[in-house]
Amino acid sequence: MIQVDIQVLASMAAVLTASITLLTVVVIPLLRRVRKINDGWDDFMRDWKGEPAEPGRDHAPGVMERLNAIDGEFKKNSGSTLKDAVARIERKLDEVDERLQKGDERMTRIENKLEK
Repeated sequence: MIQVDIQVLASMAAVLTASITLLTVVVIPLLRRVRKINDGWDDFMRDWKGEPAEPGRDHAPGVMERLNAIDGEFKKNSGSTLKDAVARIERKLDEVDERLQKGDERMTRIENKLEK
């Protein structure tokens, strides 16, 4: 009878040791990885949706709100968008290019007269 009790205790100790080993080697690291993935997903979703203003913190716009704001910069309106600014710069560069070309032509004519 004593041998059976020792065998049962030894079996229980082996099962307990295996359970603790399984927990520390497999289950706990797996749960940590799952938590890390879940935290990353939560961060992504907060960034995607945005966050409302809270005391001491401004409103954080979501991705779609930010994309709409960027998209608006590439459409012409009353002159305050990026597209309007680029169009103004392009017109000014064309004017400067035309003035430089006229000046170059005048300089060439002057040089030709001086060479004669």
